[in-house]
Amino acid sequence: MTDFGKVETYYGKFDEWNRTFTSEGSLEFLITLDIIKKYTRRGDRVLDLGGGPGRYTLELALSGRIMSLGDISPELVSQAEEKTVGTENVASLDVVNALDLSLYGEGAFDAVLCLGPFYHLTGEGEIEKALGEISRILRPEGLLIAAFIPLLSGTAGIMERSVYAPKHVDRKNLLETFRTGCFHNNSPGGFQEGRYLSSDRMERLMGEGGFEKILLRSVRGLGYRLEKGILAKQEDDPALYETIMGIIEETAGERDIVNTCGHALYIGKKKGETGK
Repeated sequence: MTDFGKVETYYGKFDEWNRTFTSEGSLEFLITLDIIKKYTRRGDRVLDLGGGPGRYTLELALSGRIMSLGDISPELVSQAEEKTVGTENVASLDVVNALDLSLYGEGAFDAVLCLGPFYHLTGEGEIEKALGEISRILRPEGLLIAAFIPLLSGTAGIMERSVYAPKHVDRKNLLETFRTGCFHNNSPGGFQEGRYLSSDRMERLMGEGGFEKILLRSVRGLGYRLEKGILAKQEDDPALYETIMGIIEETAGERDIVNTCGHALYIGKKKGETGK
């Protein structure tokens, strides 16, 4: 079972808002926001589940989506209140757990963003339970836009920490991460309660949860770990920047890239009665 207290404590201390302004976070934010806008419309009712301090909620509200935000951390929800104060189209900001969305009515949303919770649900059946809750609050054929950390990318990150932060990771939990996709930090410092899924496993879970795949892709793709240099080219060499971004976009759906290049996205449509 996920230790949600560890997750809440981690994000209560972590500067999630400013992470999206770092090179790595900024490129991911730009790409992810563009994808969300492509698959949602002005006037859509959207829940930003695990939305933290509200970076996506704010931008999407400004673009005409009717936004609600839910997060496990009271501290981050408080930050979201500060960041969105006076912003139109922000319907609610709530402290919720992805395993219990009873605060929201059946069919309340046109789309649910889940850009963090699947990183942490390590318990048996927890992802399935979260998907049941998300499906219930989505309208028929509503969209789920979910981020996940692929197994190989996650394992590589934990391997790096075993070398540079051995208090967090020893041989035992490195092997557990690789074998099971679940990471339990030995230390209170750093990323806590990690869940890593192969692209095949993610697709299978979503299908069993009642969603029909629309898109499965890497976010930063071939730009993974090159973010600072790529963003610098926006001003230094705009033509090269556009070429790089085009290659990232064109190759983002290749399975080898999805499974090895950082965070990935799954977009699925809630199946109707005939699709069950």
